[in-house]
Amino acid sequence: EELFLCLNDYETVSCSPVCCQSLKLLHITDNNLQDWTEIRKLGIMFPSLDTLILANNNLTTIEESEDSLARLFPNLRSINLHKS
Repeated sequence: EELFLCLNDYETVSCSPVCCQSLKLLHITDNNLQDWTEIRKLGIMFPSLDTLILANNNLTTIEESEDSLARLFPNLRSINLHKS
């Protein structure tokens, strides 16, 4: 499954108590996500995510070690941070 959440001016990610195991691609471009802690929530809510497109957001830093990223996004194969 794919989810497109583009052009919504999101600044935060609201956690859902229910995980979406079937989501493989999340396209959340052209928003206003700035803090990496918001992106971490996506790994919890979408554990099967293999493609994450975060282009054109305002992320300042990725505050995560490579090992921690692998645990947080265990199936992630592609991430797009263009202009983020």
